[in-house]
Amino acid sequence: MTTGDRIKKLREDKNWNQTELAERLGFKTYTTVSKWESDENSPKGKDIKRLAELFNVTSDYLLCIDDTSSQNIIADKDTDSLNREIDKLVKDRELNKWLYEMIDNNPDDLIRLKQMWEVMNSSNENKKT
Repeated sequence: MTTGDRIKKLREDKNWNQTELAERLGFKTYTTVSKWESDENSPKGKDIKRLAELFNVTSDYLLCIDDTSSQNIIADKDTDSLNREIDKLVKDRELNKWLYEMIDNNPDDLIRLKQMWEVMNSSNENKKT
């Protein structure tokens, strides 16, 4: 199995077409995704990272270095601490109101909101380094 095969399988598992994946990655057309899936081109490092996050797999899995696809995200965090944070989020009335309003929005608006958040988040990460 190639990297392209894995990207295609993960995309199909989510019931996304190439255009939907491209939009989630911030591309204007599906061409890049099509070339990856046909192994005509390979994703760059930043794209591998985004794909791994989007599909919740490891970059090693995408690159066919490892056949284990799952990431153990919680293993790196204290479970009790994580549960406390989740409890805070659940009890925050304003956040809950905002989330319910957001769910009712147009899916395209939600994709754009996610992309804006990712830009803001990457900007914050760059400031730390």
